[in-house]
Amino acid sequence: MKTIIYLVRHGESEANIQGVFAGSAEYLLTERGIKQAQITARVLSKAPIVAIYSSPLSRARKTAEPFSSLLHLPVAVIDGLREIYCGEWEGVSYDKIAENYPDLFPELWYHDFGEATAPGGESILDGGKRFYGAVEEIAKKHPGEAVLITAHAGVIRSFYGMVSGILPKDLGLALHFPTNASYSVVSYENGCFKPIIYSEDSELKKQDMVTSLEE
Repeated sequence: MKTIIYLVRHGESEANIQGVFAGSAEYLLTERGIKQAQITARVLSKAPIVAIYSSPLSRARKTAEPFSSLLHLPVAVIDGLREIYCGEWEGVSYDKIAENYPDLFPELWYHDFGEATAPGGESILDGGKRFYGAVEEIAKKHPGEAVLITAHAGVIRSFYGMVSGILPKDLGLALHFPTNASYSVVSYENGCFKPIIYSEDSELKKQDMVTSLEE
């Protein structure tokens, strides 16, 4: 039985507008980020979603709230859905990282994203595998149903690359980061994921609510 999984990236966060690496650190949504989540929740409100899951980080949990309200469903928090831990880079500005780690950022980080690891952090590949396992456990609980997950750009991008058969060494150029509050869709059946949609944000674009960001 085919399970449909909607993967929603959190709305714009304070880290996004400050230009700093968030990783697994806590940052709140901006007012714009809350509005972005509300728009996407309205878009998906007619989907036959039976359960909502979220990363434990507050920006993902806050993104899940309008979905919970419109769909009349509780939000289950799953630790494996959290963002990739970025070690020494968490809470540090992109400019400062580029200054202190010129051999790693930005060129190597973005072009070799699938194989990258921030100093002292979790590798993109390992974070994606962790997220993959958490999503698969959720899918197995809901055969033939539709579920929604609110999470983060790094893990969604890595996971979607795996599902699409993109090699880690090619991921940096093959897929961009999903935009804030965009949704991606995969199916799960007979132990296999299949890609359907990546980073859909057309309604956000119509309302001039897309945040163009790298992370």
